[in-house]
Amino acid sequence: MPSIFLRPLALRLIEPLRDGVRFLLIIFKIATLYSPLKLFVPASAVFFLLGLGNYVWTFIHEGRLTNMSTLLWSAAVIVFLIGLVSEQITALTYRRDA
Repeated sequence: MPSIFLRPLALRLIEPLRDGVRFLLIIFKIATLYSPLKLFVPASAVFFLLGLGNYVWTFIHEGRLTNMSTLLWSAAVIVFLIGLVSEQITALTYRRDA
């Protein structure tokens, strides 16, 4: 006699792309809640280094400073300043009144 197996309706398969994106969003939210500079400083450093690399490449090949380098440097400064503001908000949020 063949056995009939019915799949439960509540069974949910893991979808790696969608669940992975949700997991990363949760990690980023937790990181920005407790120590935002650990997230914003590396991002700012990446923008700065990309701008520096672009500047070196264009200076060697074309002998000039391009708008893209200055745009990347200004993005680095803006991301860093947003990180500082976020750090201050976090410090005010978790400050204990004695």
